[in-house]
Amino acid sequence: MTDTVDIRPGSDFSIAQIATCFNDAFADYFGHPIVWTPSGLAEYLPHHCISQTRSLVACPRGSDTPVGFALMAYRDDLPGHARLAGMGVVPSWAGRGVGSRLLAAVVDAARADGTTTLWLEVITQNAPAAKLYARHGFTVVRALAGWTREAGAAAEDEPAAALEERAPDEVLRLLRRHGAAADLPWQLWHQFALATRPQSCRGFRLGRAWCAVSDPDDESKDAISLLGAVVEPDEEGKEAARGTGQATALLRAVMARYPGRKWKAPATFPLEYGETIARRLGFEKETICMDLMKLNVE
Repeated sequence: MTDTVDIRPGSDFSIAQIATCFNDAFADYFGHPIVWTPSGLAEYLPHHCISQTRSLVACPRGSDTPVGFALMAYRDDLPGHARLAGMGVVPSWAGRGVGSRLLAAVVDAARADGTTTLWLEVITQNAPAAKLYARHGFTVVRALAGWTREAGAAAEDEPAAALEERAPDEVLRLLRRHGAAADLPWQLWHQFALATRPQSCRGFRLGRAWCAVSDPDDESKDAISLLGAVVEPDEEGKEAARGTGQATALLRAVMARYPGRKWKAPATFPLEYGETIARRLGFEKETICMDLMKLNVE
């Protein structure tokens, strides 16, 4: 059936066409539709380093209507690496090999342009997608999990006197400088909310630990979201400051500033961070988890 489908560059299609295909493909994504407006998707792509030109779109032969897509991201600080930032097939074409064709085309394109490593994230419970990626050679390298701390889950400490409020863009710069390792989820580096809506975020510092959270005063949200956290290396560039409990102390102080609130951390945080930090702060792991997968292109 896949011989009736062409794989073409994303630049052959308008943002509106890609958004429509995306919305159709994710109309019932684990019970929650994902909906993009063309303007919203146009803003999202560059802030996640997604190249429309190097992304791929599947459409029936002789048609200009997309039925599947593979969004590809590239970072200047990680030459030779690329991320499959999103892939989907509309329901009417599901089960007809379109996803496999797209993924094979992604690997072929990587091989042709010199990309040595491909990354992606997949929801652990999405068994069909995980099996598809495994068939094409991707392996799991890291577990990711979301975390929730219910309002009043534990008594908050007094806010630390040394807690400083800092500009969100300062936190973003540090996250990108010190959180750029390839084996960390790229979403932690991109920080879409911090990059595009810093006015709706808050930044904090305690010692060498920094974090950013969603606006605690936004009453339309039922929880405050932890957007990112980073501990600076010491003055000599060593990582001695990390693993000393500074991130835990910072988050404890920030939560104490907003007592009685619910807190959430998205499923882009490595599981080991949650096990060592989130549980100490009264967070519980959410049901939906993700796996970070990697393919060494040969």
